[in-house]
Amino acid sequence: MEHPKSKNSQTYSEVYTETTDGVKITISPRFLPERSELDSGIFAFAYHVTITNTSAEPIKLLNRHWRIFSGSKQISDVKGEGVLGEQPEIMPGFSHKYSSWTVIRDTTGSMDGAYTFVSESGVFFDAAIPEFHLLHLENTQIH
Repeated sequence: MEHPKSKNSQTYSEVYTETTDGVKITISPRFLPERSELDSGIFAFAYHVTITNTSAEPIKLLNRHWRIFSGSKQISDVKGEGVLGEQPEIMPGFSHKYSSWTVIRDTTGSMDGAYTFVSESGVFFDAAIPEFHLLHLENTQIH
């Protein structure tokens, strides 16, 4: 798994990438101060997802599975069809992009998971979503 840090965007500061069976998944998270309530311990984060088909045949995203951690405890296990109500078909060499957000109750957390795909030839497979960190360090003391 790659975990390159980059400053390639004004709104996203870290990029996490993993490739499984010809599917490259890239995640860029960022803190959302406008949706957070720091005094109440509510920390909101957006994440931008790019799913790139590097295989030789079309694939269709069928399902998603996300694990969400707040601090070191798992707080959610999300499973469902597609992403944002869609089950996109991704042609070879093309990408599907979307953004979403989540809330945790700690200044640090993480997310990971998998997408289930089916190839044009009928092969079902899971592509790993790389673990990525949700960090709000502005008021956090590090020892």
